Amino acid sequence: MARRTAVVTGASGFIGAALVERLVRAGIEVYAIVRRGCERKAQLENPLATIVECDLSEYDSLSDLVRSSEGIDAFYHFAWAGTSGASRGDSELQLSNAGAACKAVEQAAKLGTRRFVFAASIMEEEVLQIAYWQQAPPNAGHIYSAAKLAADNMCYILAAELGIEYARAVISNVYGPGEYSARFINTTLRKMVGGEPIELSTCEQLYDFVYIDDAVEGLMRLGMQDTLASSCYIGNRAPKPLREYVLEMREEIGSSSDLLFGALGQAGSYPSFCGHAGFECMYDALGFESSVGFSEGIARTAEQFADLGRRIA
Repeated sequence: MARRTAVVTGASGFIGAALVERLVRAGIEVYAIVRRGCERKAQLENPLATIVECDLSEYDSLSDLVRSSEGIDAFYHFAWAGTSGASRGDSELQLSNAGAACKAVEQAAKLGTRRFVFAASIMEEEVLQIAYWQQAPPNAGHIYSAAKLAADNMCYILAAELGIEYARAVISNVYGPGEYSARFINTTLRKMVGGEPIELSTCEQLYDFVYIDDAVEGLMRLGMQDTLASSCYIGNRAPKPLREYVLEMREEIGSSSDLLFGALGQAGSYPSFCGHAGFECMYDALGFESSVGFSEGIARTAEQFADLGRRIA
């Protein structure tokens, strides 16, 4: 029997690297696509992982760089520049991301790929709420969300034209060890470990956080299983108010931080994923349930900030 094979773009990123590790652990051969000169490619080294250096602007050459004679079972597309900060509002950059995603589908077809998995975002729902239902005022950062939505739709159409199965992984908030960005979990944990007071909104909006191990388990199944789940929410069955997550974080790590709810005003809007198309797919179609509870996940994640706490103490 031929070995199963996958391609993962953005393979040096937080989710991409964890997915590569999960795939090779399952005995799947992986072509890990990273940008040229990537300093983190060493973490991907494995007998089953072939590292391919290719910038987003060069994605029309991917099929020449990936040397697979057996075809590709799943092509996971995570690579995306400008996911945080001011670059989210860079329209030229975000348009180039959408173009690279389309090239990825075309190259996947040349490689004989069975299924293309697009890393969609819950923020696609956000831009729909703003643009069509005017539920909140737009800002430059929503250009990222709009580009994600456009790329998702274009890739879906291209995949259908090229005869590739298309699976949409709707990703919410993935957290865990190895992720050091300025996103909410990390920023809040750093302050809690240091015992700092934390200014917050009222935190009344519904949120969802999924631990990295659970996220990549769902992603692996989405790409590699025989049954196609065309749109799958990568998260938990039920959201909770953000305030509950914050209180659970403080309790789990025994922080003395004062939580100043309301100091930053009312809670902002957050895209609703209740009833999202394909919401049940992660559980019903993929036969999978999240296994790491939030408290346990926070305890594991907080370890990476332990040295900070000792230095402050």
